[in-house]
Amino acid sequence: MKIEVGCPNSAVPATLEAFKTLFNQLDKGNLNKLPAVYSENIRFQDPLGAVEGLDALTHYFAGAYSNVISCQFVFEDAVVQDSSATIPWVMHLRHKRIRGGREIHAELRAT
Repeated sequence: MKIEVGCPNSAVPATLEAFKTLFNQLDKGNLNKLPAVYSENIRFQDPLGAVEGLDALTHYFAGAYSNVISCQFVFEDAVVQDSSATIPWVMHLRHKRIRGGREIHAELRAT
């Protein structure tokens, strides 16, 4: 799916809402939902690593979510420029191997 930024009938708002909804539903048991927001040729990068391709991303998330107790995102307004979008967020994470399962907060800010 190609997002046409700036067009009158732009799919950007709906696509970003679908992305946010998915990430607040995602867990190790429903990674098959990733194709709803990612294409086969996705390039994904976070502070822990980078992967290319939907299969690699699914494998990466399988490992990342394997010990997650809960994970919720509070999203801020998206920053859309040209054909790119960034959604700043605060992640509320409980993980079996981090701080004894107590909740931590991690945030991504738009630069």
